[in-house]
Amino acid sequence: MAEGPKIPAEVEPLLVEEDEGSERANVTSGSHTSSRVELRPKNNAQSERWLLLALCAIILLAVGLVFGIYFAPVVRSPPDSYLAWQKLLKGEDEWVSDKLMKYIKKENIERHLRYLTSRPHVAGTPIDKVNAEYVMNELLKSGVDSAEVIPYDILLSYPDLNNPNKVQILEEDGTVIFTSHLYETPVTPDEDVSDIIPPYNAFAPNGTVEGEVVFANFGEVNDFLRLERELNINVTDKIVLVKYGKIFRGSKVKFAQEAGAKGVIIYSDPESVALNGVDDVYPDSWWLPGTAVERGTLWELYGDPLTPAYPSIDGAYREPEDTVLEHLKIPVQPIGYTDAAHILSQLGGAEAPKDWWGTLNLTYRLGPTLNNNRRVRLEVGNRNQRNYTYTAVGTFKGSLEPDRYVILGNHRDAWVLGALDPSSGTAVMLEVARAIGQVIREDEWQPRRSIMFCSWAAEEMGTLGSPEWVEEHIKTLADNGVVYLNVDIAVEGGFSFIAKATPNLHQVLYNATKKIKDASCPDKSVYEIWLERNPSEDKKQPKVDNIGSGSDFIAFMSAAGISSMDFRYKYNRTSMPSLIQYPAYHSLHDSFSYVKKFVDPDFLYQQTIARVWAELARVFADSLILPYDCIEYGYQMKANMAKIKLRYGAEISERGLTFDFIDKSLDEFVITSQQFHEYINTMEQNDPLAIRKVNDHLMYLDRAFLDPAGLPGRPLYKHVVYAPSSRDIYSGDAFPGLVDALFDIENSKHPDNQWKEVEKHMSVLAYFIHGAALKLKAALQ
Repeated sequence: MAEGPKIPAEVEPLLVEEDEGSERANVTSGSHTSSRVELRPKNNAQSERWLLLALCAIILLAVGLVFGIYFAPVVRSPPDSYLAWQKLLKGEDEWVSDKLMKYIKKENIERHLRYLTSRPHVAGTPIDKVNAEYVMNELLKSGVDSAEVIPYDILLSYPDLNNPNKVQILEEDGTVIFTSHLYETPVTPDEDVSDIIPPYNAFAPNGTVEGEVVFANFGEVNDFLRLERELNINVTDKIVLVKYGKIFRGSKVKFAQEAGAKGVIIYSDPESVALNGVDDVYPDSWWLPGTAVERGTLWELYGDPLTPAYPSIDGAYREPEDTVLEHLKIPVQPIGYTDAAHILSQLGGAEAPKDWWGTLNLTYRLGPTLNNNRRVRLEVGNRNQRNYTYTAVGTFKGSLEPDRYVILGNHRDAWVLGALDPSSGTAVMLEVARAIGQVIREDEWQPRRSIMFCSWAAEEMGTLGSPEWVEEHIKTLADNGVVYLNVDIAVEGGFSFIAKATPNLHQVLYNATKKIKDASCPDKSVYEIWLERNPSEDKKQPKVDNIGSGSDFIAFMSAAGISSMDFRYKYNRTSMPSLIQYPAYHSLHDSFSYVKKFVDPDFLYQQTIARVWAELARVFADSLILPYDCIEYGYQMKANMAKIKLRYGAEISERGLTFDFIDKSLDEFVITSQQFHEYINTMEQNDPLAIRKVNDHLMYLDRAFLDPAGLPGRPLYKHVVYAPSSRDIYSGDAFPGLVDALFDIENSKHPDNQWKEVEKHMSVLAYFIHGAALKLKAALQ
């Protein structure tokens, strides 16, 4: 048995008898067990001595404690300021990437898409606000720290529902023998809904014109030049019939108007939208039926037409409507290819060049006459009106740099049901937000910087919504905007991932896509399939297009100078070069059924886009050093300038001009960017202020290319390196001001003036490239 506690010799136990039946304690002492133990001192002297010893011990203990507190070394916790300093140096949490990939669910994307495509949602209609609130509430469910719906009062354009636009063929005596379809024909149950707005082109002026018709191919500037110079066709006072494709529809109208046309009819030829023939169309395949019509805007700029460069908020001054829309002077209407065939079959005149022919079963002629002296009447009743439209914004607040914003955006409005454009992007964005919120909530991730989700309105009518928000917050964005990541359409097909971006974002895009499995080939990454199916010119990397316009990144680039990208999955453009957009683009048939049956039945491609988007957001929100590549920016500028030299170098030399100063600035930029990145790679990352300084210079690079005066003749477009082409805003030009000044200069009516503009803008480019190099040099000091 184990020994019990020792009892001092001076104290002995005294057993005290208890009455029978009393409660017993069973206390064990030594080998004795009794019902009660009572300790009694042997005598008073001993008791006093023990009291004295106890008092001394207490005094000594107190003295020891005091000495220990004030004189002995103490291990203390680091001060809060030190911990905060160390926290600022924390690198990214790479484990978050795996969590995001796991949490993103295709079922949630499908659920959102089904809801968003249940009814038409044109900008400025009542459903605009309903869907904005839906997005806001879904973001709140995801756990964002804040969310709001912001109204903007902007000018929008609609057809007259009581008198829809139409195209008619008239006999010589005025008898109507043909009228175009006023509405598209529904072919699936989900298309048979109310509140569908009939086909039209937004901001086409109202009016009625009659006359002869000229077929002008795709309506590119070169097509009109060919009509005039080679084919001896004058389009003055004629109605022009052009095919959709190649360039932005507004550019077609601009060129027709400049050539003297009094009206424009646009149609989608089967060569672009029914490649298997007009009998194999939706709902049996994804090709476009003959009555389907591509809607679209003619507005070539961006932002509310009445408040250029300023937000359309209460108290804003608004320009007169007839002033800002004065360049749109002739009526325009889109039709389907079934209706277009009626007009083309009536055209007389010479046969069109064979390379202009489409695939309708008829002879393509130039006109302008019609058989039996018939004529065409174009009747447009569009009206412009100010309506409120709504932007929804939700933000996860950053833990260390909450004043730095990583911005993800997609527009919400559509021409009809808008399943692919834009609702696939909206559905994907909501799932990205939900997955990020889940990682923050369940796994306690704290992103370094704030992540902002933006659902824009009125993009379809000319990128009107997002610029108003950018203009309202321009001061904050100019200082604190890190990057803008846009997904307009998540998927158009399943062949390959595609992207457009500023060059400093190429490498981070490559890195993100290397980490994610491709939806079409799960044993390979998105990057590998992208490289195989859509390589760059040198085949070393996947192709990334110049960033132009056609979506909501334009104001971020052109007004705020924030580096931007846009990406999606696309069909095989090599095997279908005539297919400019997916066939149901901007038509009634861009529906949930269309997506589910032909484009992304299992929602795997949309899930993959969500994973790429989430990974990019994570990297930009959490990296200690922002993942920009200034060196690639320099290389791309040199490559793009080399293309201009190849095309116009001889003519420039003949005028006594030189690229020397531009070349010197480009060389300076490349060398400085290399030095800058070498500095980043070798710096000791132990000073948060030094890191903040480096990151500032990285994210401000595109701001250095903003010219406050804007491009020549285009003051809203301020980025001198990248902007939409003036001949097709869907595509991006490198050095757009110089390209515009040089275009068709040999046929200019005022060549000396145009060459002066070339000389001036070459000087401007050299200045801004040099200035960007100086900006990077400042980080090295």
